[in-house]
Amino acid sequence: MQYGKAIYNILNGNVSVADRIYPEIAAQEVAFPYIVYKTVGVSGNPTLNKTSTVDTVRVQIDIVAKTFAECQTIEELVRSVLCTRTADTHGTSRIIQQIDFVSMDTNQYDDQEDNFIISCDYELREVVNTTN
Repeated sequence: MQYGKAIYNILNGNVSVADRIYPEIAAQEVAFPYIVYKTVGVSGNPTLNKTSTVDTVRVQIDIVAKTFAECQTIEELVRSVLCTRTADTHGTSRIIQQIDFVSMDTNQYDDQEDNFIISCDYELREVVNTTN
């Protein structure tokens, strides 16, 4: 699976968080705002007598910022950048066929860190095998 690299490549430079885009967990004491992406689930699409050639990957993307308004602005950019991409490798050796928005949770405030978090789920279709 190379979707994480594709997400990074798509968002980096297109969303106003500089290069603060992290897999699974952010670096300690990172500057705000930043994005964290993590795998929520992966399912294959097997065919008769063949392994899956396309995986559906569910990814959670967390946008973390000092204000809720900034979270909302970045979330809108993330969604527009991800969901308007056409099938391409996006800097990986596999094709990401499509990226679809699934859901959003906006009710997160971390009072210890004094920041806001918007979590969004996306589904990606990644071509994993073109030889079967």
